[in-house]
Amino acid sequence: EQGKEAILPSVSQKTSKKWNKCFREFEQYKQNNRNNNTPPPSAKLCKWIVSQRKNYRKLLKHNVSKHLSWYQVDALTRSRFPWISWENNRISFHEKQESVHSKEK
Repeated sequence: EQGKEAILPSVSQKTSKKWNKCFREFEQYKQNNRNNNTPPPSAKLCKWIVSQRKNYRKLLKHNVSKHLSWYQVDALTRSRFPWISWENNRISFHEKQESVHSKEK
């Protein structure tokens, strides 16, 4: 649901406000750029996106996080959040491995 604040007890109020602000920036970026396979021009937004991926990996590992809730993960997923980095979208892991091995020869 757009505009709904993603605040849960496991995530601090201060963190939630900052997260919601960045999430709204991400939503605005997506509305202005229908193709979300390209990185946003804002370094701040890029950093936030990378941070969400990192926090998600921690959440998966420990099932709890001070910086990201499952509700926020759901909101990001519904917004077609790029969980995989743009670089990984352009070239697959397999292609990267082949490239590394061919340089070793």
